Amino acid sequence: MSKKDPRIIRVDDEVRIIRPEFFVRCGYSMTFEQACKEVMKKHGESIREFIESIGIITLENLDYYSNVGNVGYTQDKIVAAFAYDHLRNKGFDGKERKIYTIYNENYVRKNNGVFKVTKIKYVKTGVYRPGNYVNDYYEGYDYSPAYLSNEKTHKILQLEYDWPFVIGNDETGCIATGWIEAKNVEKIMGGEYDKNE
Repeated sequence: MSKKDPRIIRVDDEVRIIRPEFFVRCGYSMTFEQACKEVMKKHGESIREFIESIGIITLENLDYYSNVGNVGYTQDKIVAAFAYDHLRNKGFDGKERKIYTIYNENYVRKNNGVFKVTKIKYVKTGVYRPGNYVNDYYEGYDYSPAYLSNEKTHKILQLEYDWPFVIGNDETGCIATGWIEAKNVEKIMGGEYDKNE
């Protein structure tokens, strides 16, 4: 059995943050939430008027516990349906799939910037290229599926740390987590969690 490479970051390893650029999301420019806001801003009032005009929602069928009969709830569902089409029509506001981060030095001050890795996931970035059909006179139709050009795979780590806070006169704490790309941390060799390898 071969020995594991000690330089590779794994779950339960300790790492030190060298660049506090925390992972927010990976995707295209426009998010579903942004699309919902745009649809609501442009069509929200007319959607509400439509819902009220057809009379499906009345005080008699209003149920506060399940949202049945709630105009706002129904309006949100319709806006969400339109938002999917809005995203497709705008092409997600661009074809580049990239990582979005937020810079936050406050985390580096906690535990001297040393954290435990609790989960690992991978995301892909690149430029979206749609699939297409090619008609070859001799071979017939051929389909090329959609893909990402300049595709890169990024390792994203979930870090865990104690977040102390005070309630009244009692100091207590909770476990908090954040995500960061592996290139923004360095593995601490010989740490508490390294001894099991």
